[in-house]
Amino acid sequence: MREPLDVVVVGTGMYVAGTILPALLQARRAGRVGRIALATRDGRSFARVAARAAEVGRLVGADAAFERFPAEDREDGRAFEAAIAAAAARRAPTAVVVAAPDHLHHDVAAAALDADLPVLVTKPLASNVAEARALLERCHRRRGYGAVEFHKRFDPANRELRATLARGELGDVLHVHVDFSQRRTIPATVFRRWAERTSPFQYLGVHYADLIHHLTGARPVRVAATGQHGWLRAQGIDAYDAIQATVEWEHAGRRFASTFSTAWVDPEGTTAMSYQAIRVLGTAGRFASDQRQRGVEKVTQAAGAEEVNPHFCRRFLAEDGTREIFAGYGIESIDTFLADAADVLAGRVAPSALEDRRPTFRQALVSTAVVEAVHTSLAAGGAWTAFREDLTPVVA
Repeated sequence: MREPLDVVVVGTGMYVAGTILPALLQARRAGRVGRIALATRDGRSFARVAARAAEVGRLVGADAAFERFPAEDREDGRAFEAAIAAAAARRAPTAVVVAAPDHLHHDVAAAALDADLPVLVTKPLASNVAEARALLERCHRRRGYGAVEFHKRFDPANRELRATLARGELGDVLHVHVDFSQRRTIPATVFRRWAERTSPFQYLGVHYADLIHHLTGARPVRVAATGQHGWLRAQGIDAYDAIQATVEWEHAGRRFASTFSTAWVDPEGTTAMSYQAIRVLGTAGRFASDQRQRGVEKVTQAAGAEEVNPHFCRRFLAEDGTREIFAGYGIESIDTFLADAADVLAGRVAPSALEDRRPTFRQALVSTAVVEAVHTSLAAGGAWTAFREDLTPVVA
């Protein structure tokens, strides 16, 4: 039997509580995960996370215990270093999951790589190409493994789109349109402390910048973006309400365009957290996927009307009806990394063998470059922004 993988999670926010912890505790029940350590800046957040862990542990039938860095009554912006060092000192197979604010991704991922631990970073890989490239070079220098948690690659609808494109059923791609928005509670409450250091494109659009690259193999050529301020500034947060971007791509000598409409100020009364859709037009066909309307609607006295996505991360009854399980492409994304990390650490798989099969640091350079180019264009009044050979954006 394979040795369980220890996991250090850096961050205690919404995605940790909603998806990462359920995936880890379920894997622990199956014997694939051992120790779990959580690191955060503010130890006071552990009370909330512990309550959530206990709930999930009860549902799936797993031990919900985890180590805490720092102590619950302390604040320490470098607590992740102590958590990684403690894990490395045990010399047990260990991986790191980075779910900290975007501007901290580089420092945390670098510490994991320096400890020779495989690392999974929630999107984006970093805030800019320079940091992303530095992480990639560090990964190669230490022969480590780094991946980005682009779970939309695992969505069955997007897998269908990829297969359709690969079979040539749409012909040559002409245009891709992405529409993605979320409720205003995200920047105004969940990310309030650091919303000004990200944007709706960096938080939402980056998923589809990666997906377009993954689907087509294309490289971005130039970007132009516009954005609007309004509601968030009225709340004392200097961040964009919405951003629209046009990205021109090139593959095999042909160019196509993609347009993005991103926003994160939807009303709280929306029937789903995310409104998202992707449409692809080709010379031989079109593909449209509304990734909010999955055909499932729930209306309850407690929650009102909800449009449920049963494919991302949902609770289902186990076959024997004695417990619940979490399933969906969000869980699959985390599980895939856990399996890959265990294989890399055991020498069963070389990191290079995963380059064309996973959203590795190398592949994530593209989406990071698009995000930086969008912000560069916005700062330049919407000017076209091109890419140097190393993908660094520069105003054309």
